[in-house]
Amino acid sequence: MPFRRTDRATGPAGPCRGSAPPRHAAAASRFAAAPGLVLLLFALAVLSVSCGGGPRAGAAGREWDAERAALDRRIEWLVGTAQYGDALALVDGALAAGEADARLHAQRARSLAGLDRPEEAVAAWERAIILDYEACASHLDFAVLLMRMGRTGRAITEFDEALLFCDGVDRATVRRNIAVACMKMERYDRAVDQVRRGLAERPGDPWLLGLEGLLVAETEPVRAESLLAASTAGGAADPEFSYQYALLLLRAGRPREAAAILERVPPGGERERTLRMNLAEAWRRLGSFDDAETVLRGLLGGGDDDAVRLRLGRVLFSAKRFEEALDLFGALPPTAESMDRVAMCHHALGDNEAALAWSLRANEAAPDEPIYLVNLAVIRAARGELAIAGDLLRRALEIDPENATAAYNLEQLERATDEMRRRVKGVVPRRGMR
Repeated sequence: MPFRRTDRATGPAGPCRGSAPPRHAAAASRFAAAPGLVLLLFALAVLSVSCGGGPRAGAAGREWDAERAALDRRIEWLVGTAQYGDALALVDGALAAGEADARLHAQRARSLAGLDRPEEAVAAWERAIILDYEACASHLDFAVLLMRMGRTGRAITEFDEALLFCDGVDRATVRRNIAVACMKMERYDRAVDQVRRGLAERPGDPWLLGLEGLLVAETEPVRAESLLAASTAGGAADPEFSYQYALLLLRAGRPREAAAILERVPPGGERERTLRMNLAEAWRRLGSFDDAETVLRGLLGGGDDDAVRLRLGRVLFSAKRFEEALDLFGALPPTAESMDRVAMCHHALGDNEAALAWSLRANEAAPDEPIYLVNLAVIRAARGELAIAGDLLRRALEIDPENATAAYNLEQLERATDEMRRRVKGVVPRRGMR
């Protein structure tokens, strides 16, 4: 009985829930509605922090003297080169000296965000917006921060405010970010509406074309291929967007396109390690196990070795090097995910007693996670415990009705059970003639 195991695709901000490849569909007249669409769960579901060369912090002051203008240029350079602590010191010094314009508070917010002090950054953005409510960049960059903090609803509100004051390229940026935020909240009608409006305002925008391609991938696959190709060929994306777009492609089950984009993202910066890990994940899904292993082994010793070892174990498992994978997974802290991986290694090696023990521990740690329920069902079925396996799969589908792996395994299980019952009664099922 060909049961399917489930595996977990992790991103820079943790695991992506769900065991089946996500499905995409459109949600408005142009994109044919598809209720119950399974959404990509984004790690950082923001397509661009700004347009035209990086975030801005409101308009430069027209009444500045030469000293104030020089200070502004210095702060912008420091923020642009990720020297956030030095930038914050200059900003705070200026504020202490009596300067209090919106530009400084916005620069303070960007510096605090870069130092991973988001709550303080929120307060700084709010102050900047009070001082200059019509600054497009302040609403836009504040909304991006809120998205990264997981405050999607409030982010949409800020993006809506940005639409009142942004034009040109900035307006397209706002549209695509609203679309992504709405997708995250499963408000697909508005997501599609924003993509459509954005393309009407800026026909051929490569990032909006890419979003449209992802939205119609299931309902119009041929057109989706054309849109995604046009998006990739656009070549105008800054590194931040390129990285986020690659994550969208990776989670949409398009590792080849994701790998091609990730390879072109300039190296360096705080994102470098997660970028390399996601590139390795793309190569793993493409079957380029040696390339993926080389990248991950090169990352060991960088301070987040458990995350690297988890991904390396997945590469070894996919390459059917189960004993090596087991050694890696077994040495990790006993999280639900690592215990599930240990269980599936034992299962692959034919030791279903050990597999069951580890899988039960994984499900105890995360009782409502469909991935672990499905894998426990696989192990139970291998032990001949078909009724228990069926109950586990039904439970997984109660939690996640769109889980394709659970649905497929349950169908196979019920078919096998029916055939066994007929054989017990002495009725041999008829097979089609060849």
